[in-house]
Amino acid sequence: MDNFEQFFTENRLKLDVEPLPEGFNNQMIANFRAVRRKKQTIRLFAAAGFLLLLVPGIMLLQPFFKPEPVALQESPSSAELSILTRLQPYQTEIESSTQFISQQRVPTEYSVQFQDFLIQLQIIDRQQDIYQKQIDSYGYTEDMIQQIMYNYELKLMVLQKLQTEILKINKLSKTTNHEYTNIQLEI
Repeated sequence: MDNFEQFFTENRLKLDVEPLPEGFNNQMIANFRAVRRKKQTIRLFAAAGFLLLLVPGIMLLQPFFKPEPVALQESPSSAELSILTRLQPYQTEIESSTQFISQQRVPTEYSVQFQDFLIQLQIIDRQQDIYQKQIDSYGYTEDMIQQIMYNYELKLMVLQKLQTEILKINKLSKTTNHEYTNIQLEI
């Protein structure tokens, strides 16, 4: 330990004055970005795992809760109309996002990165089918409406992340001046 301290005291001026090596800042930025990408990937997999656990959890707990049909105030069509008006903004936003994504083309080399998004969308669509079967059996309940709204919110989040990733990849492929063959994602 004494040799270590002695080295620092003797070479103090040299250590304080010497400039940083070339590319030091670029290396630090690259390391920072790599750590951030790793964290984002971990978050994405955590979200996918959460979705994969959420669906069976809901299926297991559903027999314990017996839904109560929505009390009809005026007529069946007016109750369903009020429910549909609550869900309409989600549906229109999902349709516009889906339409935007289906018009975008992505490089074939990057299509593997989008598979997780497509799998999440398939899981959400399956959950929507389950909700529709329950609505057919028991009718609309306030809990069911909340679950559908939450399902739509999840789908919107996944679609927005997918849009962001598509735009990043397309911008990257344009700036690198490398010609990629492009494909369309099927949602």
